[in-house]
Amino acid sequence: MIDTKKYLDNYYKGNKTFSLDAMKFFMNEYKDLEEKIKFIHIAGTNGKGSCTEMISNILVCAGYKVGKVISPHLIKYNERMVINGKEISDEELSNLIEELEPKIKKYNETHKMKVTLFELENRRITR
Repeated sequence: MIDTKKYLDNYYKGNKTFSLDAMKFFMNEYKDLEEKIKFIHIAGTNGKGSCTEMISNILVCAGYKVGKVISPHLIKYNERMVINGKEISDEELSNLIEELEPKIKKYNETHKMKVTLFELENRRITR
């Protein structure tokens, strides 16, 4: 099992050149999963956490399965990925990283810019 804390703490943080190439690559690897799921993207300066919690709780109470990705975490990395109010377990997080690692390696070997931590984090919850 991968030591997820060490793996994520040392993961490539990114560069100042922005590109959607890695996200497009992962969308293709997962057969356009983003086309099959519904999502709400909450952005802005203030109130994102509160808004996210309210919308998430409303949808869970209405019977929907709700995945939530937040950043940063306060205590443990697992706080960032939640499904129906339950944080991802250490084992699930490790399994996801092990699943993604060959795809990350494939991308990094064929593209100039590496997959960043932001892209890695935002691909995991949709599984």
